[in-house]
Amino acid sequence: MRHALIALAAAASVAALAAPAAAQTLGAGRYAESTISNREENIRLRIANERDDGYLTSSQAADLNSRLDRIIRIDNDYRDDAFTRTRREDIVDRLDRLETGLRYDVAMNSDSAANDY
Repeated sequence: MRHALIALAAAASVAALAAPAAAQTLGAGRYAESTISNREENIRLRIANERDDGYLTSSQAADLNSRLDRIIRIDNDYRDDAFTRTRREDIVDRLDRLETGLRYDVAMNSDSAANDY
């Protein structure tokens, strides 16, 4: 009987510790609202820095900023309505694609500049 009580107490302790961790997982990581907002800001800064450093043309930077503005509008609409896991994933996917485009443009311009020498 004593062993059963100890096992039950141990199981209850594990469950008590796991519950908060499971709850945090839903809002944590790359899907957290604050993480998404920080990512949007960081992308905007990177676009400006890459343009200023000559790795993006003004038109490329304008296009990327326009795409980012659309994502932010969608993000705000989602937050005003209901920011579900599916909607968070949609925003993260859109940001992933935008960052891929940004990296591509920078790489192409870097290769082009390297070939000029």
